[in-house]
Amino acid sequence: MRELMVRLSFTSHCLGSVRKHYRERGKVRHYYVLPRNRDEKVIFMPTWWATTVRRAAEILCKHHKEVEQIRFAMEVEGNPRPVPGQLYRRDFHNNKFSKHEAFYPGDVIGVTCVVPDAINDDDFQRLMTYAGKYCGMSPGHPNKFGFYVVESITPTMPRQS
Repeated sequence: MRELMVRLSFTSHCLGSVRKHYRERGKVRHYYVLPRNRDEKVIFMPTWWATTVRRAAEILCKHHKEVEQIRFAMEVEGNPRPVPGQLYRRDFHNNKFSKHEAFYPGDVIGVTCVVPDAINDDDFQRLMTYAGKYCGMSPGHPNKFGFYVVESITPTMPRQS
């Protein structure tokens, strides 16, 4: 196993899913923020990542069993835009909408993970690329938002012989 830092650049909005309230013109309004831990760091659940890399393995037609051993850290490196000033407005039909805290296209986040040695660096790069292109990572509305490209994948520690 080796620990890697994956840097991702979003190509579509990555939306929050945790409901919050605020007052605007005397009315209580709702918006959704990205999930956070006690230290107020954005978190993405490891199970969300596991689902996307399983789908990516199906697309790659390789490493179906090995991807089950990949473990992602919960904390994400990166900060979304300030709330409530930079909320993303998701429109519905009939003039309805919801507001979300979001990572915007071009925002870069980092996530650490441990990857089994059976998955080489090139295949892991392809897995993460397929996951970003076809699945995305968005707590609010997965598979519709949060698409990304892989900026870099680097080891967190040098490999030992």
